[in-house]
Amino acid sequence: LSGEAYFEVAHDKNRPFRVINKHSTIEVIGTHFNVIASDSLDEVYLLEGKVSVSTNKQYVLINPGEKALISSSKSIVTSSIIDENFLAWKTGKLAFENQTLGEITQALGKHFHTTFQIANENTSQCKLTIAFDRLTLEDVLEELSFLLTIDFEIKDNHILITGEGCQ
Repeated sequence: LSGEAYFEVAHDKNRPFRVINKHSTIEVIGTHFNVIASDSLDEVYLLEGKVSVSTNKQYVLINPGEKALISSSKSIVTSSIIDENFLAWKTGKLAFENQTLGEITQALGKHFHTTFQIANENTSQCKLTIAFDRLTLEDVLEELSFLLTIDFEIKDNHILITGEGCQ
């Protein structure tokens, strides 16, 4: 696999389901999971069930609510899933709780395949609790400008945020 995919797989001990990436192999033990495979890193996010993740150096089992990061050096690091928006590409839902505008724009940039620049450092520190459900980028920007004293300049795939922010 190269890219991102979400799987729902029923357990079948006679025919194990495997996802083979550049840096790792994931074997499913009946589950729902998400895989992001890139040139530098493989990421596995587990929602239900169990999966094993292996490289030629390491083998680990991950449980629901955990993720595994596999580097190009074939080392595996596991941790709890902190970013609840990892399935936003599939669900269209993004939620942020007490996060800075800087953190929010990082996630929005990934989701909408664009980059953000915040002109005022104070504005980037404005904290918000907000959720978006299947909104377009334009709708998201409109909601943010309604909540904060900010403006947007859009040029190609780059968005410049200016204004006072959360004064």
